[in-house]
Amino acid sequence: MRADPRRDTIVPLDLTGAMAKFEEAVAGKPDLFAGWIAIAKTSYKMKNYQKAIEAAKKVVEIDDEDGEMWTVLYQSYNALGDKANAAVAEKKLPANAGSLFNEAARRINAGDDAGAEKLLKQAIEMDASLGVAYYELGMVYVRTGKSAEAKAALAKYIEVDPNGRDTATAKEMLKYLQ
Repeated sequence: MRADPRRDTIVPLDLTGAMAKFEEAVAGKPDLFAGWIAIAKTSYKMKNYQKAIEAAKKVVEIDDEDGEMWTVLYQSYNALGDKANAAVAEKKLPANAGSLFNEAARRINAGDDAGAEKLLKQAIEMDASLGVAYYELGMVYVRTGKSAEAKAALAKYIEVDPNGRDTATAKEMLKYLQ
């Protein structure tokens, strides 16, 4: 959805129409790098994971360092349950705090707190100012019964991001944990 600048209403994005234009563009110019990127991203949004994989592969054949396309590949393979290819793509993912945090969030949503804990710690090592990573790590510790670690992580979140979106919740959790 996006805001229509002519009105104060929300209009749905026409992903199908956009996809048709992207496909038309690469049909006319098969080496149109930006077209393949657009197809990969749009296909992923449309949950057409196989098509996202096919387009992202074309991009990484040209630019093996395109972290965004490796992320599309990794997420698409995971969505299809293809663990072997997901593991290959995971090795190519960019190592930055944001991508580590995003993968941790995906694992939290999948109920994998142990996997999320590892990734959140890595994200914090890379960027100690990423407050939300401390918050989520604290919540992982709460769910896994690690009270002392939860207190430390939530206190660090409040220190790093005192006006953060989850500061009030973190403060309440600290009261509960004490």
